[in-house]
Amino acid sequence: MKAPSDGKLARIRHICDVLGLAETRPAHIRYQLLHRTASAVIKAKRFKTDEAAMIVHSFSATRMWFDDFTAFTRLFDQDIAPDRGVRLSLNSGVRLRLGWATGDAAFLETGHPLNGGLDRPSPRRSLTGG
Repeated sequence: MKAPSDGKLARIRHICDVLGLAETRPAHIRYQLLHRTASAVIKAKRFKTDEAAMIVHSFSATRMWFDDFTAFTRLFDQDIAPDRGVRLSLNSGVRLRLGWATGDAAFLETGHPLNGGLDRPSPRRSLTGG
């Protein structure tokens, strides 16, 4: 297995620093959860707010990957349940909300316009109306 590049190691160190975690990423935690949460915290600081949120919206009827999310929240000494959020304070003073929202998979299959056409390609439209 190839060792991570210096750039990747620097990114992970920065993400963990933003979240107030140990310098190295725990191997059992998905990078995407760390990255998305750090992004929310960085944006909160940029917009001078004192609260950030990272919500996973899952359409899995079996709650696929919820165990991974639970392991992630335990890094912050938090237990989580589906469709319930937790609120914590990071060392930086930013309040962080984490949550797992359960969606209805049947909604995606209906072709409802709010789903953004996930189940079928959207029609192309010309700016000239043709």
